[in-house]
Amino acid sequence: QDQSIVTNNALFTRKTNLQKLLDITNMFPTSFLKALEKAIVRDNVDLVIIDPLASAGGLRDENNNAEMGALATRLRTLAGKTGCALLLVHHTTKEGSGSLDTNAGRGAGALKSAMRWIVSFRKKADNWSVIEAAVTKNTHGGLCDFSMERLAGGVVRELNAKDFKEREEAESQAWIERVPQLVQFMKDNPRSEITRGGINNGQGYYVKDLLKNLFVDNPKDALKVVDIALNRGDVVLVSRQKEKGECLALP
Repeated sequence: QDQSIVTNNALFTRKTNLQKLLDITNMFPTSFLKALEKAIVRDNVDLVIIDPLASAGGLRDENNNAEMGALATRLRTLAGKTGCALLLVHHTTKEGSGSLDTNAGRGAGALKSAMRWIVSFRKKADNWSVIEAAVTKNTHGGLCDFSMERLAGGVVRELNAKDFKEREEAESQAWIERVPQLVQFMKDNPRSEITRGGINNGQGYYVKDLLKNLFVDNPKDALKVVDIALNRGDVVLVSRQKEKGECLALP
């Protein structure tokens, strides 16, 4: 692949030379680091992004603490000499893909120990357009968490408290508008004994029809409609006739 250095002035690309310098059987060869250092100093670069670290660094075994530690040391030396920040993109393990924990990162722990600042990302479980993030290590400051929204063209922007409030209000309104559909379903199926547990599990004779009627795929979304209807008194809970527990009914 072409190896490029993005500076604040231009895209510094030397396809042939950098391919020769970057020998993936060796972790960031001295010749490559010198070429990178020269470009950083020459163009007064403030930030270099290495993505992903494991591939760009030519790691033979990212689980090897000695190898990962040596790579981290070379990069920290480069940052110290040039005053340029190095942002390393690293992947999580499969088990840690949904976690914001510092230890969710793949490979040896030496990398985590060498970093001054770590931020973890994950997709929001119920809305993949939202990215949840957390600063899990910060040597010179505090920790925090925040969320971002994916926009068109790959753009992301941070979500603030006002954004979340507007989202919650819009979502709540969408569920409120489905309450009449729930009531009509109950009128059309007077013998149905739909329970909250049955909806939550997506099980029961009438539950699939109810989900289809409410135009939702996720049973938990149907529960949001039910809870709103219960709070408003549009439906109530009554004892089941043949089974234990309570089911939905019209007042």
